Amino acid sequence: MKARLTITPRSQNDFNKTLKKYLEYSSRTLPEALNEKAYFICGAAIQNTHKADADSIRRELGGEMQSVIGKRGKSLKRKRLGYSGGYSMSLAVAIIVARLRKAGKPIPSAKVLAEMGLNLIRSRLRSVAFIRSGWIPALRRLAKFSKYGRIKFEAGDTGRQYGIAKGGVTPATRTGGLNARVIFWNSAGGGAKHKGALQKYGGAGLDAAFRQETASMREYIERKMREGAVKHGIKVK
Repeated sequence: MKARLTITPRSQNDFNKTLKKYLEYSSRTLPEALNEKAYFICGAAIQNTHKADADSIRRELGGEMQSVIGKRGKSLKRKRLGYSGGYSMSLAVAIIVARLRKAGKPIPSAKVLAEMGLNLIRSRLRSVAFIRSGWIPALRRLAKFSKYGRIKFEAGDTGRQYGIAKGGVTPATRTGGLNARVIFWNSAGGGAKHKGALQKYGGAGLDAAFRQETASMREYIERKMREGAVKHGIKVK
């Protein structure tokens, strides 16, 4: 299995070794198993990218979601982005100032600078949603290979796909035999606007997805081993 994002060698090796053992206990062929696992990995990559980074990006850059006070002095249900401390203490504003100085541009007023910092945080948050959407094309095509049904996502989890697909998949086929492989990729974030975000956030989500699916296969193997032992009259805990 090959993905166009870097994951840790340990995650890749653990997955490959576990998959080999998994096939000893499963009725699935190698191509069938690869396609099904790729489906669940893409789904888990979406979920892990979503869980890992929305709040952490805000915290890292010095932002937080704050309550909105209505005309009657009561807190409304909706929230807005603000600073967890003074704007001047935030990393977002520090980045903006550094960029302006490097470009030889003047530093704007405090009000303008504060808004620029918030816009930077919003841009980073959009990058993560954009990266999640890059798994949608592969997820849709691989869904038919899952005998366990479709993955259920919470509202807004997947992000939305705009324009042409920002990712894809080449499913494994029977003709591949023992060399069968499935290739899936996420190309969202390849442009300058999302430079660095794809690997930083997408890579972490994908790595977590591989570990998650490896753990799932191990649970399956252990269950099958227990069932085999019981069948032969061996007591198991």
